[in-house]
Amino acid sequence: MTKDEDPTHDLLTLINYIKPLVNANDDGLSHQELARKADVSEAMVSKIRKKLLAICDIEHYSLQGRKFRLKYSFDTGFSLLIGFVLDSNLNFFVKSRYFRYAVLKIDFHELICKKFQTYGTFFTPEDTRLLVKIIVENIQITPETKWKFIKAKNEQHLLKLLMEDLHTNVPVIVSRWKLTIKSEEELLRIVDLRRKLQSMVKQVVASLIENMLPVQFLKKRNDPKYSTYMEAYRYLADHYIDRIFNSVNGIIRKSCPPEVKYKNEYDS
Repeated sequence: MTKDEDPTHDLLTLINYIKPLVNANDDGLSHQELARKADVSEAMVSKIRKKLLAICDIEHYSLQGRKFRLKYSFDTGFSLLIGFVLDSNLNFFVKSRYFRYAVLKIDFHELICKKFQTYGTFFTPEDTRLLVKIIVENIQITPETKWKFIKAKNEQHLLKLLMEDLHTNVPVIVSRWKLTIKSEEELLRIVDLRRKLQSMVKQVVASLIENMLPVQFLKKRNDPKYSTYMEAYRYLADHYIDRIFNSVNGIIRKSCPPEVKYKNEYDS
């Protein structure tokens, strides 16, 4: 693949200019201000102006005296995220003003529901905002993890690797997380969010089991072993999922201040 064909190439060449822009205020940066902050000449800024405008608000640029301001859109935000990942500078991006404001402006609930309809049957827009808030507050301290299920060769292999990944990675990830809980109401919202997430994961995994070729084969033949296999697979899957979410319960419990009591019934 040539540089011209690589969609990430332009982003990587622009990173030096994008860094000042992700922390700029709503007014944006003029050619002169961007040149100074990026430590380049104004001529260099003018040279890459068209490339920058592809990720900037053109209307703002035209009306506000040729000032660059990044677009607040899912596509732009995702492209910037990929660019900073490739530049090994993810922490810089997630700490930026742009990232914080983009999270508030983007309707993640609608976007997720369009891609994954099952999500909308479990979570409300308010749930999603809380979930995004928790992730954003903890993304900087989340350790890197490897996910093997991405390389799965078939449905059965996918399920096996997914369960292993969840069992291995989730406790590691949440072990460093910190939750802001100041009242019983906030605690109950987080407990409810955990319960919904746990139920959704169980449903998704059950669907994966249902669609595995060996299970489908038994179902089509009306084989009496079908119910036995389904029950065994689901029991094992639910057992793993419950163990995984027990680690989440532990983090919620530890995050409660003395005046907010965590009850054992919240574990279920």
